[in-house]
Amino acid sequence: MEDSGPAPQPTSKPSTRAPIKAPTKPPINISPITSTSTESPTSVCKDESNQVFYVNKKFKYKSCDWLRNMKNQSKINKICNKNKDANYYCRETCNSCDDWIGKTHNPGVKLNGSIPSGNQCIDADGSFWVDNKYQYKDCNWLQYTAPKKKRKKICTYDVPGDYVCQKLCDTCKYWNKSKA
Repeated sequence: MEDSGPAPQPTSKPSTRAPIKAPTKPPINISPITSTSTESPTSVCKDESNQVFYVNKKFKYKSCDWLRNMKNQSKINKICNKNKDANYYCRETCNSCDDWIGKTHNPGVKLNGSIPSGNQCIDADGSFWVDNKYQYKDCNWLQYTAPKKKRKKICTYDVPGDYVCQKLCDTCKYWNKSKA
């Protein structure tokens, strides 16, 4: 019989240890989450500082700051009562916080950044309501994906997409004629 050296060792040893329990952590006290989305109301009653609502052809799109700084309280009340977007975005000014509890709304314009100033000709960082089929879309969709007829309709005056996509729609002069 030939000696070929030491006998090979087994590759794994049978486990003799008890199973390990999964680690447990103490319960975490989770506080309620307050949504910051424009679709559902927040628990804080305040105006949205970077949102706009359409007033009319003379004033076009305005912010809550504009509404709050109006001198005539009856005009503020009139806009708050007749303009759903103003009532939604300017809850503190319109005293409408309780009106939005448990309700949702699809405003015409939702900006992610700052409100374009009067002398800027840009496509804003935000989206606009198209219709129930397309819902909210942005300037990238309008330029590259929107059907031609839909793009033409959106790039007309006084439409939310036309405001958000001023450069693409070539409507900067119109929007910059806005009255104070």
